[in-house]
Amino acid sequence: MTDHNQNAGYRPDIDGLRAIAVVAVVIFHALPTTLPGGFVGVDMFFVISGFLITRLIAARITGQSFSFLDFYRRRIRRIYPALILVLIFTAIGSLAIYWGNEGQSVAWHVFGASLFLPNVFLWQEAGYFDAGAQAKPLLHLWSLGIEEQFYIAWPLLLWFSVRRGWSLTLILSTVTIGSFAYGLHLARIDPTAAFYSPFSRAWELSFGGVLALANIPRLNGKGKTAGAVAGLSLTIGSMVLIREANFSVWHAVFPTLGTGLLIAAGPYNALSERLLSARSMVSIGLISYPLYLWHWPLLVLARAHFQSLPKIAALGVVGLSFALAAATFLLVERPLQKRQPLRRLSGQLLGGMAVLSLAGLAGSQVDIRTLWYPPEVVSVLKYAHYEFLKDSRAGECWIDPTDRSQSFSPTCGFQGERTGFSLAIWGDSHAGRLYPGLRRVTAADIKIAEYVANGCPPIQNFSEVCQRANDKAIAALESDRPDVVILFANWPVYSTQFQAGSIVEGLNAYIDELQASGAEILIAGPFPSFGEDLPTALLKRWSMHKTRGMPTRLFGFPDAKTAAVERDLRAFAATRRVNFFSLIDLLCNQDGCRTSYTDNPSDLLTWDYGHLTTGGAELVGAALLKVIRANMLD
Repeated sequence: MTDHNQNAGYRPDIDGLRAIAVVAVVIFHALPTTLPGGFVGVDMFFVISGFLITRLIAARITGQSFSFLDFYRRRIRRIYPALILVLIFTAIGSLAIYWGNEGQSVAWHVFGASLFLPNVFLWQEAGYFDAGAQAKPLLHLWSLGIEEQFYIAWPLLLWFSVRRGWSLTLILSTVTIGSFAYGLHLARIDPTAAFYSPFSRAWELSFGGVLALANIPRLNGKGKTAGAVAGLSLTIGSMVLIREANFSVWHAVFPTLGTGLLIAAGPYNALSERLLSARSMVSIGLISYPLYLWHWPLLVLARAHFQSLPKIAALGVVGLSFALAAATFLLVERPLQKRQPLRRLSGQLLGGMAVLSLAGLAGSQVDIRTLWYPPEVVSVLKYAHYEFLKDSRAGECWIDPTDRSQSFSPTCGFQGERTGFSLAIWGDSHAGRLYPGLRRVTAADIKIAEYVANGCPPIQNFSEVCQRANDKAIAALESDRPDVVILFANWPVYSTQFQAGSIVEGLNAYIDELQASGAEILIAGPFPSFGEDLPTALLKRWSMHKTRGMPTRLFGFPDAKTAAVERDLRAFAATRRVNFFSLIDLLCNQDGCRTSYTDNPSDLLTWDYGHLTTGGAELVGAALLKVIRANMLD
């Protein structure tokens, strides 16, 4: 993303490399199965940016013509215009398309992008309850955040190193090796941090910097061509063979090294001259930055609006992305590159971004639609900020099994108390949301134990990470010896595994252990999931039939999969002669499934697709206790 007019040594083959990188990313996002490793185009961009920026800065520092102020003003002129356009479009498009909390989430991401901290914002919110990628039209800006953070630190490092008389090549090589080692370490203990952290990603950019300073041996034409072919083979091979699901830091070495070989081969070899420097490739490379910015929001918003996007429609969105990128380059970026004085222009752009930043912050805190929507709609919109962890003993009795530092607290059980009636809840996050409501509706003398782990059903050998949590839970339950154990989870998610023999055996094994300790077992069936978060489903239904008001039931639920899992669980419970409790029977009838726990349509059962609010958990908990008293107490 370096300005061409700043660099007398402009290399058209670098724009050809940009073209390969951006097209790979766009294909991966539009048609993932067509190019499953296309996401490595981002790694290529990192190397290219590190090479160009280091070459520019190092030349000016050693020539004593470098100015920090001039550098950052040029960065603003290069980065801000297209970014401001895309942020404004995405904010308006999200307001028109999204219901519920997605609109405010986009506003928050606009705020993060305006500060060049999108990777940090995404890193902080990543987790079990994080929205999927298809609900984040600004997700792709994480890489831009890393680059901009690099641009802030890198000139300082280079300038300081030259002033101290240190070898730039040695310093940059040390940064590359250190960052790579840190990335390997971080990937083992926190993969999300390894993905988003600028410190674990810096090695790719600094590797490009090493290339900019290294004395590369001069090769003849055939040697340069061989190096370029090897580099292109590594990059294309990475795109074809690497998969997102098993991507690691080591995998990033291949596209990084391949890009480095292509850069090192220079512009004067057969491959670079005939392919990378071809007019069509250079043209795509010139619009690569606005193309990268435009394509993802367009794809995400189109998928959100149409629910699904066939291949031909996805290709249409890609075509629109190219058109908007070309228009942005020709009508916005190129004219501004000629604008003088730079000080005034950069100040204007900085002011515009500041206004956008404040608007994003305000929009993330207050949904502006509340200004014109009726009270019943406003009350539903407020569920976007439902504090579902507030009364759930999160981190104590509701743990993240991927975090090895978390374990069940002794306070989750009965701590040696044996008098009175005792209950235990065991399951995934859905069980975690049952606890606060059940606690509210039980008498004070009834003890309740809770053992909850995100994404982990109470099934033996379900997964390695869940087995660690389940081993701790079953050991605690055998020590607690509760009168009744309630097994509850989002069963349909695990349905394919549940129907396999090994999973049935896993349920059997735990039931055997619990019954041996004297406990009665109650399996709570699946919640009639609404497919999307309930506030969004209600708002969509309300928007179609405004005169009818906010509905208190929704048709079409439970879906066929949930109903099938319900039947399987009910049959399994009968064969094991354990109790079964149906949430579907409780919440659904011929008029649809309940959406509120009272007659007030604003008292929602769940703030998302199926995790109970505390009020919803009270309704379910009271019904559970009724069944327990009627069928399970002597």
